[in-house]
Amino acid sequence: MSTNIPNGIETSTVTATGAVTCATVATGARGVPAASLGISIPITLAIPTTLAVRGGSASDGVLVGSLTPAAVDYALLDDGGAYTDEATDINDAGASDVGLFPATEIIDDGFLFGCDNKFCGVKVTVGTAGVVGGTAAATLTWEYYNGTVWGTIEASSFLDDSASFTTGTSTYFITFVPPADWAASTIDSQEAYWLRANVDVADITTTPLATQAWLLELGAACGTGVRMPMAGTINAAQCHATVASGSTADTVFLLVNVTQGTFDTVTWTKEVIADRDATVSLAVAAGDEVALMLLQEDGSTEFAGSSVILELYL
Repeated sequence: MSTNIPNGIETSTVTATGAVTCATVATGARGVPAASLGISIPITLAIPTTLAVRGGSASDGVLVGSLTPAAVDYALLDDGGAYTDEATDINDAGASDVGLFPATEIIDDGFLFGCDNKFCGVKVTVGTAGVVGGTAAATLTWEYYNGTVWGTIEASSFLDDSASFTTGTSTYFITFVPPADWAASTIDSQEAYWLRANVDVADITTTPLATQAWLLELGAACGTGVRMPMAGTINAAQCHATVASGSTADTVFLLVNVTQGTFDTVTWTKEVIADRDATVSLAVAAGDEVALMLLQEDGSTEFAGSSVILELYL
């Protein structure tokens, strides 16, 4: 149905099949839209199991789609401000040939992982587990460089399976939301996005040794996911479950456009069976693929029978 309005422009009500919303759009005399349609297309991401951070086929937390572990572009051992380049050894399979701390460490020594693009995780094979003396509960603070100072990775969306490389000899994931102010910076003549495992307890009786590491890089073509049917912006996400989580913490996802290497977060409020996060903003082109990674869960009772519905705004 059309109605004439004073400026001579007509309006038409347009409904898309399966759309979340309908919109009234302005049209000219020949029916050409004068603005975007304002239609949201729902894209459902079904999660068949109870949420668990280390779900996914590679136990990396990726619940829908995949992120491809990539070589470490730069790796530096920091011994009191003197750097040793470990890029060659961290990328080969030589057993336990990379010291993750100096042999005699002091506070603020550490290990730096660098990448040409932002990344959201480190996959590391620990060949010799670290041992901490005394009653220290932690050995590391994970930090990023913003071009001026080191900042601490936000604890609410960070998980270290290796417990500062002390859990044992196995392959672990350290995952996090890339900070908004993370900047490519030059350290030891190498420009990169830097993540530092910084020693904060100088009571390590056995130095942890790595065999090999990889990065969950957020560059172009960094994985696979659900294909987007058309161009637009994902501007909200609805979360639904048959079983609510406990009351310990919100659930946090990283939503990644794996085609372009861009990302945003989705937060699901704890204890709420049906929730909607309208703070999301992730642009996609037609054919782009999107993956969903879980970075934080409640830690007690988890959401089950879950799905995330992305609202793709055209």
